[in-house]
Amino acid sequence: MSKTISYAVSIRKIAENINPEWTLDDWFQWPPNMFALCAQILNRTGLYKATLMNTDWWNRKDWEKEIDELGKQWIKHTSNRLLGNSDRSKFRETGLLKEWYDTLKKDWDNENDPTDVDHLRALGNLYKGPEDRDKTSEGIRMLGEALIQIYILADSSCSGLGFLGQHLKKENLENRIFMATANLLLNNTGSLSTTAKFHGVVVPKMRTPQSGLITRSLGHHLTFHTTEVEVVWRTFPRLEDGNKSLNILAVPYPWDVEPTDFIVVPDNYHPVRYFMGNIKKDIHKEFLLGLVRKVWELAESNNHVDIIVLPEMALSEIQYNYLLAEFKSAFQNQNGSMQLPAIVTGIMKKNLKQTGYAGVDEPFQNEVRMEVFFSGNWYTTTQRKHHRWQLDRQQIHQYELEAHLAADRRWFEYSSIAQRRLTILAPNSWMALTALICEDLARQEPVGEVIRGIGPTLLMALLSDGPQLTSRWPARYANVLADDPGTAVLSLTSLGMAQRSKAPKDVPSLPEPVVGLWKDMFSGWKQLAMPKQFQALLFTVTAKFEEEFTLDARSDGRSAAVFQLENIDPKRIEIKSAELPKSSVTEAPDSKTERDEKFNNIRELSAVQFAADAILDMLCCKNFSGNDFDKATRLILHLLAGEESLPPSYQHFRERIVSRIEQAWEDPAKLGTAASAGKQGNVKMSIAAKDLRKLINICHGDTELKTADLYDLLIQNCHEMLLEAGRKPEENLTPLTILYNLHNRVTSWHPAEKDCFEIDGLDVSRAQKMKAVIMSHINEKRKQEAIGSE
Repeated sequence: MSKTISYAVSIRKIAENINPEWTLDDWFQWPPNMFALCAQILNRTGLYKATLMNTDWWNRKDWEKEIDELGKQWIKHTSNRLLGNSDRSKFRETGLLKEWYDTLKKDWDNENDPTDVDHLRALGNLYKGPEDRDKTSEGIRMLGEALIQIYILADSSCSGLGFLGQHLKKENLENRIFMATANLLLNNTGSLSTTAKFHGVVVPKMRTPQSGLITRSLGHHLTFHTTEVEVVWRTFPRLEDGNKSLNILAVPYPWDVEPTDFIVVPDNYHPVRYFMGNIKKDIHKEFLLGLVRKVWELAESNNHVDIIVLPEMALSEIQYNYLLAEFKSAFQNQNGSMQLPAIVTGIMKKNLKQTGYAGVDEPFQNEVRMEVFFSGNWYTTTQRKHHRWQLDRQQIHQYELEAHLAADRRWFEYSSIAQRRLTILAPNSWMALTALICEDLARQEPVGEVIRGIGPTLLMALLSDGPQLTSRWPARYANVLADDPGTAVLSLTSLGMAQRSKAPKDVPSLPEPVVGLWKDMFSGWKQLAMPKQFQALLFTVTAKFEEEFTLDARSDGRSAAVFQLENIDPKRIEIKSAELPKSSVTEAPDSKTERDEKFNNIRELSAVQFAADAILDMLCCKNFSGNDFDKATRLILHLLAGEESLPPSYQHFRERIVSRIEQAWEDPAKLGTAASAGKQGNVKMSIAAKDLRKLINICHGDTELKTADLYDLLIQNCHEMLLEAGRKPEENLTPLTILYNLHNRVTSWHPAEKDCFEIDGLDVSRAQKMKAVIMSHINEKRKQEAIGSE
């Protein structure tokens, strides 16, 4: 008689397929790892639906408090392990977790007859009446509910990851080492988990679905995805003014699009024909200078621009670099305290690769760039277009291209094929910005699932398209994202494409070209029209906060940020072609300039923000023992630059974290990250880490020092660093980061609010003076840089 072959898949088999060396206790060492394991099972079995089949375990008054307390204990356990300390908390023997852990452990250790996870799919068999229950079905039900509960707990443990300015209660500051390590792991690898990306990624999220029934309805803080999409999560320093709003300047450039801007690629005998963007267009210096001047004029009239957005393929690489150089020159020469706006724009550039493969070497690059300015440099992210645009017969006629492109052929955009990315810029807890290029909004897979999971507050869709009407395709796809996850969407096309588009005969012509479309949860649709005499639109969006609940009725404390359009009609802006009176730029920088070689990559900038934010909290923590403080700061600085030695540790999970972050600095391709921020990034971080160590040595040790006094001491020493002779702008990253961070802490401190975080020794008068001193130091340094650049 032949032996029956078992094809059962147990939880242990799934875990060992991901990492065969890890025990169940190893999985529990790092909450995002346990979240990933549970999420895989919940996603593939539909087990999450069981939350509503038996509500007794969560439908009670103290459930939310119990989860919150258990989450804090988990983080305390993990923090001790990161420091190499023995953990006496007996975390897994605490309250409800002991029951869940024991249930999972029993099945894990059952080598003869573990539960087949496919049994978790048939939920009706798990919830039976008393007369039909048996030991097996009860055991499977308990196992399923334990997986759901551990998933919920892992999510709750990771509150605040991915964002700066997470104000923790004093008793939790000593656990800041977990947040710092997790954020640096996210920054460098694109995932909070240490498992291989092939098995999925764990990233922060901002929204919880309030309708429908899916796995991510169970949590507020994390989302898991098995995807090819590379998530690039970045933060950057931004001076806060207390208002959670953004002024956005939409510039629908170019004003004209000619048939010759569709460059025909010679026939390469493919089944289809190809076209490319015109990367050799004139630089239009007068327009670029006029745009810079207009931004300054708006700032002088109290209309500070936070973000400038331009459509798909709005600028060539040369135009783009010229614009950045002019903004930098103007910034150094102005006397106010203005911040340069972030820039989100479509870029087209020549592919410089020479691999011998025509499909790699010949296409041009169609990208979206998101750029921020700090410490004398521009910091950039690059995201290539995911899907090629297909021009069919109908579109060839719509854009009146039939004399240029044969209407009987299928035409595809000859853009390069690269790793699909989703870039998130998140400088604070209420702003998470991302962007898609034209076709990627319509063809939302594979990136759509990740966007819905993260729930960014604002998505900018850069288009080469006709008028942005509520009846056309961009509105349909924007509406999907505005509904779930609740992301506000701005679509923007060029004036040239909007005017080139010929309306069908049965559709009346528009009095003004509609170049943009806004959609949010509150305001509905808003078409953005552009009269002939104007070249840009200025409008304001404000973050409103909604209370959201998980399936098990836990509140997020009204922390879900949702952008709302404030303007009934955007302000129409005229951009006149003009020369700046004192421009230091004579030639447009080439794409291969020293700008690319300097310390100007946003991955490094982002890492310093996460590290400095954590160290500031640790300096303020009076409960941190000297030994633990030393080990925590050494670990952070080691992850930042690899220069500080680590004490020996037998915690394998910590060594894996350290190894993955170090690999990402040295060679990102080893972690599956193509075209990353460049190799040897930790070498560039050396100066930043040394400055942080210097500030730590000066400020740590005086336990009698109040927090406000510590802030003053940091401000004084950062100012002295900035005044040191011979420091280059890119070497001022740490002192300026600290000054920005302290400014934002004091700005967001509101003693009259019920939930205001405490800053010992700070009162309103002292807060006002402190902010003024910080701004004077920042402006003083900028003036010095302006003089030095002349």
